[in-house]
Amino acid sequence: MIRTNKDSTLSQVITALRFPLIVLVLFVHSNFKGVSFAWDNALKASFSLPIGNINLSLGTFIDFISGSLAPLANPFFFFVSGLLFFHCRQFTRKVYINKIRHRLQSLLIPYILWNLLFLLIIAIGSSLRPGWTAIIDKPLSNFTIKDYLLIFWDTSLIGQKGGLATPIDIPLWFVRNLMVLSLASPFIYTTIHLLSRWHKRLALYMLLIFLYAIHYLPDQWEGWGQSLLFFSLGATFTILKWDVTKLFKPYGIYGIIGACLFYWAQLANLMYAALIVTIISLTTYIIEHRQQQGLTSKLIPNILTDSSFFIYAAHTLPQGIILWSLKLEWLPITGATSVLIVYFLSPVILTTVCLLSFILLRRISPISLYFLTGGRQ
Repeated sequence: MIRTNKDSTLSQVITALRFPLIVLVLFVHSNFKGVSFAWDNALKASFSLPIGNINLSLGTFIDFISGSLAPLANPFFFFVSGLLFFHCRQFTRKVYINKIRHRLQSLLIPYILWNLLFLLIIAIGSSLRPGWTAIIDKPLSNFTIKDYLLIFWDTSLIGQKGGLATPIDIPLWFVRNLMVLSLASPFIYTTIHLLSRWHKRLALYMLLIFLYAIHYLPDQWEGWGQSLLFFSLGATFTILKWDVTKLFKPYGIYGIIGACLFYWAQLANLMYAALIVTIISLTTYIIEHRQQQGLTSKLIPNILTDSSFFIYAAHTLPQGIILWSLKLEWLPITGATSVLIVYFLSPVILTTVCLLSFILLRRISPISLYFLTGGRQ
């Protein structure tokens, strides 16, 4: 099992950021553009202010939050995963095997269970409404063995609909990619180690260059490229024994400046790298300042930290209800104000529903919760 000293600043920073990053994921999925005519019409009718080539409006505000800023969560999670995966005195074959064994519990088992749960829900929906399979363009009655296997890998390959290249529980594409990267970790470690022997910072420089170059990859490969590069970026700091909390702490303001410049240049991945520096720097400052004042370094309540993975894996279930409510116009969208209310309430509703489910499950069936969260409870 991957462990860090619970009293270390790094561990405290990671713990403090876990739930806020999940909230960013919820905001990514709260942009309901194209879901209903009422929503789209309200956006079109909202106030707009043309500035050069940019049209500032409610739509551009939501697109910025959900489409540019909030997606930071995924590269940040990959960065932290790479940072922690190689957190050991020496990355040996025995260490690698132990880490993979742990991931059978923490990643693979929850991955299988959540996707099976979503498949069950699809099956129930299909029985109530024949032919309905939500994001899959093929009735379950026509599924082949290959289709059932693709449920756990890439549902866009089922039928002719295409769409997101994710498992049936859409957010778990992150877990899928992370499992592949964990298996490939000896190659990542060897590459970083060899590059660092030639020059201490060579691996870091090359990864930053690749983060720029990934902008030109085809869309179907960009997601995998982002996963690999940010995982490797986090791995580089750990393999070279660099403490990111100490290293990033003085450079928070430079991270903000860099993020603004990269956003203007439409280099999203470099913007995320700069924001990672700023966020870790700021969180480190806050924690150390609280410690100096004799206050607790815990910034987020335990229940929110403990339930973060559950919220991440489960939130598309209640989100489906919000989507259908918008499509059927059960939620009154009459203008910009109602759009803003629904937009900001959506993450709150998703968090509340999933959190209450987490608490209930922990009371009535802690064993089930243990397997669904991979021991994160």
